Amino acid sequence: MRPAVGRVRRLDHRYRSVHALLQRHPPFLQRQPESAVAPPVVRPVQGGGHRRQGAQAPDHRSRVCPGRLRGSGLRGAELGVAAGSAAGDRRYQRHGHHRGRSAGQCGRRHQDFPEAADPLYPPQGGTVIPVGMGVSHWEPEQRPGVPVSNRWYASVYFKEKTIAAGNGWKVVVEAPIRPLVEEISQQTMVLFEVIIALIVTVIGLSRVHAARYSLSVRQLVDVTRQLPERCSSGEEVVWPHSMSREMSGLIANFQVMAAAIHRDIKEMEHLNESLEQRVAERTQELREAIQFSEQVIQSAQEGIAVHDLELHYLAWNPFMETLSGITADRVLGRHPAEIFPHLIETGTIARLESVAAGGPPTSMDIQFRDAVSGKTKWVSELSAPLCNSKGVIIGAITTVRDISNRKRMEELARCALDNAIGANNTMKRLLRVIAHEFRTPLGLLTGCTDILDRYWDRLTPEKRSEQNGHIRRAARQLSKLLESVVAFNHLGTETPVERPLADIGGLCRTIAAEAEINWGAGRPLPFP
Repeated sequence: MRPAVGRVRRLDHRYRSVHALLQRHPPFLQRQPESAVAPPVVRPVQGGGHRRQGAQAPDHRSRVCPGRLRGSGLRGAELGVAAGSAAGDRRYQRHGHHRGRSAGQCGRRHQDFPEAADPLYPPQGGTVIPVGMGVSHWEPEQRPGVPVSNRWYASVYFKEKTIAAGNGWKVVVEAPIRPLVEEISQQTMVLFEVIIALIVTVIGLSRVHAARYSLSVRQLVDVTRQLPERCSSGEEVVWPHSMSREMSGLIANFQVMAAAIHRDIKEMEHLNESLEQRVAERTQELREAIQFSEQVIQSAQEGIAVHDLELHYLAWNPFMETLSGITADRVLGRHPAEIFPHLIETGTIARLESVAAGGPPTSMDIQFRDAVSGKTKWVSELSAPLCNSKGVIIGAITTVRDISNRKRMEELARCALDNAIGANNTMKRLLRVIAHEFRTPLGLLTGCTDILDRYWDRLTPEKRSEQNGHIRRAARQLSKLLESVVAFNHLGTETPVERPLADIGGLCRTIAAEAEINWGAGRPLPFP
């Protein structure tokens, strides 16, 4: 029985995978039932036909032979389909032939590497390197005297794909490298030739246009030379004839610029007419501002001293004269250490140098003796950097305030605090003494009442009378202590304190009543 033969389409110049062709086109290899005869090899030929070869034994090896795509100019791969052995033999046998330049190139490759013509490669006579996605790279073995580039040109990328599982049918696609490289080189050279031709054409056209524009440009340069002077003098400007649309736009722009210059000149002339008046007004305003600042400095009820970067005095207001007793003419232009030597010991000079160098503002209280009155005074000094309108430090400014009254009040408050602390300590000692003095009669009262409470039945009338005498003496002692405390509390007051008389009898009756309640009913205390 003659097996059916499927038709295999040729791959295009993009080397699209057989798997993609099988998905795009329905299965075109008719599967045959198992038999002793393998399906023949099918290879596409010129004109869309196909060539059939006789049936081969199952163990016969066949493979795809590299060929050339018709009309594409690139080396492609002719597709062949072969049936392997039942054991899955993956060896291949070369069939077919090469056409045109492809045959010569393959011949050169086979001449450098004889094993490339071996029908059993790529598994034998070379190196197979897996690339990925089922694609492998076969390279022939290195031979003495053969360049590495020839070995690489003779290499082949191939991929095999199983068509149907279980029968061993596979499709093998190979793509030689040499024709691809040569085709890319040819296309690159063609592109280079086209680019060079375009460059030469552009250069020629640019020279023609440059010669055309040069005359108009020179005329435009002559016209626009000293354009503001011409516009200000009223000279008529004759513009050149434009040679192109771009030149027309350029000339129009220059005309607009000339009109703008003429308008600006008119405005400047108008501004110059009122410039002197404006300068005079600004000068008067500046003079008034300076006078106002001077009045503020002179009228301030705080001392103001201004130093330059070398700490020489630049300003010394009247309050500083009153405070220090030194006039401004003796101070201005001199260093503080020359007039006030004690400022070195107090650290004021060092603080002024730090502030003039850009340090933070500092404050300090200074005590000094007035040269006129001879009295000791206190002042609070605050120093800060002095900056100009651009923010650059040009010196230091010091403000001085008279704090003599505040220091005097602080001294009085300190004395009052010391007196209060002393009085508090005295009061603590008095309280300790009073507590000790009260503790003795109270202890006597407690002891006597405890004896009477526990031993009332056992005590004789004499013993009871003795305990009552102890209680009365303790009560009198408590009364005297209370009178002493009241007298001490009113000590030093101008209003006389009327001392009330103590009712000792009532106090004793109260104590006796409490003792009777504690001892129990029916036990009266006899009082003389």
